[in-house]
Amino acid sequence: MDQIVALATPLVPGPLGIVRLSGPDLLSTFGKVLSPFPESPTPRHAYLTSVINLDGIPVDEGIVLYFRAPDSFTGEDILEFQMHGNPHSLRKIQNLLISLGARTAKPGEFSYRAFLHKKMTLLKAESLNRMIQAPSYQTYLQGLKNFISPSDDPLARLREDLVALLAHFYVVVDHLDLPDEEAPELSDLLGRMDQILLKLSSMVRDQKRGLKKRSGFTVALVGHPNTGKSSLFNRILGESRAIVSTVPGTTRDVIEGRYQTAFGDVILLDTAGIRVTDDPLEKEGIRMTKSLLKEISLGIFLRTPEDPSPVLLNHTGEFLTVLNKSDLLPKGSLNRFLKELSPAPSVLYPVSSRTGRGLPELLMAIGERARIYYEGGSVNSGGDSSPIRLDLLQRFQRSMRQARIPLSAGQFLESLHRLEQMRREWEDLFGVVSHEEVYDRIFSTFCIGK
Repeated sequence: MDQIVALATPLVPGPLGIVRLSGPDLLSTFGKVLSPFPESPTPRHAYLTSVINLDGIPVDEGIVLYFRAPDSFTGEDILEFQMHGNPHSLRKIQNLLISLGARTAKPGEFSYRAFLHKKMTLLKAESLNRMIQAPSYQTYLQGLKNFISPSDDPLARLREDLVALLAHFYVVVDHLDLPDEEAPELSDLLGRMDQILLKLSSMVRDQKRGLKKRSGFTVALVGHPNTGKSSLFNRILGESRAIVSTVPGTTRDVIEGRYQTAFGDVILLDTAGIRVTDDPLEKEGIRMTKSLLKEISLGIFLRTPEDPSPVLLNHTGEFLTVLNKSDLLPKGSLNRFLKELSPAPSVLYPVSSRTGRGLPELLMAIGERARIYYEGGSVNSGGDSSPIRLDLLQRFQRSMRQARIPLSAGQFLESLHRLEQMRREWEDLFGVVSHEEVYDRIFSTFCIGK
């Protein structure tokens, strides 16, 4: 394999920045840019050293650690540069290493190499990604639990069912001389396969039900055109992410932003203004907005002094009503205006996207609902759902159905052959499902050799 390099920390100013190298012959290739640094460094020992360019000029000073294969994250040699967190110096170091032959790592390639070198199963890799992408600490703990104890994962229990099924098959195939009362019958094997298929079908349904386009507490800004949805979106995020215009129908797609609270991430969505229009692109944006209301955790419905009428949508979930552009009202007239609103919402938040007036109260209300969402277990409603898990389960479901077809015709060996193919697929997911495990199950279940 070639040598790969990547930044392990974001390219933003900070106290520390980490650059990682993985691959063969790291010391002979890259040791020349470290001074001082021993020719044979002690693995896992921290060395204070300087990174120097090819002209001998220092680029930065920091800590470098060497991890010798196979005792590293990837199973290969690794050099880890712990430097000052300046984006420009980190880029210089990365480009220097690339000039010496390293290649920029693809997304997830370090973990992929760990998988290839049997340092990590697919199940652990998927759990690791869930931990990194988790929108809250509770979600992080779900991934951590499966990462530390993959045997507790529901998929791992399917593995046990497969081992038991294979054990029964080998009894039939390898010990046909057993008395009838000790050897499992065809109906017994079919019944076991059907039980696994039922379990797989149930898990596939749960995965489909739990999958969401966006994972986390999702808030959509909804209203008529020109109610200031994009302005409020930018104000909450503190950056100009959405185009702001007085031309109705400017926003035609769903724009996503994210900000953090003490309880977890809030995913904020800017949506197309709701109105009757003949523009096909705007119509599609409005259709997307209406469809989105089925997925969100909270709706923010905007009204303004210029357009006080409510948005008429079939939304049964929770929503807050915001009077945006409240700074347009004459001074002292806000309370009178709120009393005259029809229909009057039970709670209304006067806000000005331009001045920031009322924004702290609105953010506090959103934050409280985010707290209930994350602490109350709503985030767990999808269980361990992920596209990767759904794909794996559907693949195993197809494999089991294919293995059942020849068995129903009495073709034990063909069915066993297909189950063995399935076993090899599961090796990637959980590690090796060895023949020793299968035979251990045979001996413990059927007491062969008594």
